[in-house]
Amino acid sequence: MDGASKFVKGDAIAAIVITTINLVGGMIVGVLQHHMPISQAVSTYSLLSVGDGLVSQIPALLISISAGLIVTRAATEADLGTDVLQQLGRQTQAIRLAGIVVALLAVIPGLPKLPFLLVGGGLVLIATRSASRKAPEPEPEEVTGPPADSPRRWPGTCGWSPSNWKSRSTSWPSSTRGGAATSWTG
Repeated sequence: MDGASKFVKGDAIAAIVITTINLVGGMIVGVLQHHMPISQAVSTYSLLSVGDGLVSQIPALLISISAGLIVTRAATEADLGTDVLQQLGRQTQAIRLAGIVVALLAVIPGLPKLPFLLVGGGLVLIATRSASRKAPEPEPEEVTGPPADSPRRWPGTCGWSPSNWKSRSTSWPSSTRGGAATSWTG
């Protein structure tokens, strides 16, 4: 993970330097070799330089996403594909929102309408079907009172009193798991 982060940082710095060189070099070439007015050279080559800078950041974005996926899935036993599908299946609102945003891109002039509408509609459809297939939440178990043989306590207390403070603070019950006592007896 550390190596991927360093790579992304170095790649971002290199992209800034390359974009600056493209911008300055493009203006010089535009004015001196193509005999463009300065304003037209700035307009043309700044647009090209920014576009090149954005395209050069796509690999860094993919590496960042990949590193995040690999780090977050380390706790499970399943393969990566199963983990990703399960996580996406649980986040139907995010998929629905992404579908709406992609479909709205079809409204922007100059962008192709059919691909954006198809992908956006497909994402909304997947989110809707995934939400309808969700298993119902299990009902919470009924909470019962303390066992009949437990010592009587005042309502709302956990059984601590000054008289038994010392004995409880020096000895732990034998039924502890993960540092939390599962039962206390007087």
